Amino acid sequence: MTAVPVARQFIAGETETDSYLNAGIRTPLLFTMGPPLCIAIQTSAQTFTTSTVTPITFNVNVIDATTMHSTSSNTSRFNAVYPGEYDVKYSLPWVANGTGIRAAWIRVNGSLDAGGFVQVGANASDTSVAAAETLYLQVGDYVEVCGYQTSGGNLNSDAGVHGAPRLSIRWVSL
Repeated sequence: MTAVPVARQFIAGETETDSYLNAGIRTPLLFTMGPPLCIAIQTSAQTFTTSTVTPITFNVNVIDATTMHSTSSNTSRFNAVYPGEYDVKYSLPWVANGTGIRAAWIRVNGSLDAGGFVQVGANASDTSVAAAETLYLQVGDYVEVCGYQTSGGNLNSDAGVHGAPRLSIRWVSL
């Protein structure tokens, strides 16, 4: 398990070395000043079949210093690398189509609907859904955002004109 760095408890009368100070103060401080963050986007349209829940795939990592997301394998998944609370935010723009609804929500480990549900009616010019949720995750848990539409046919995400599908996940606390 990947451990979150914690401040060392010092004992009266002990002599501190640079390694104790770095491990006990510097490392936890740097971790909290720049917690794990992953932002990924989709730069090519994804096709969603009508009335079918589909995980959104992301092909570009804007930021991912702790390797939470792969652009070559399981590209819909964002993996927790530390235990704790994570802020998850997403947006999913759709191409113009005036029929049906558009929806999206967050799932954990492929089946648990974890919140962030948004549903809107379609708009002939453009439609987008976006939401945020705070989740508690264990190391190895993964997060996906799923899209859903009922246009009566296939419909694409809008990966350009009105922004791109985007997901950000940031570690917040234990």
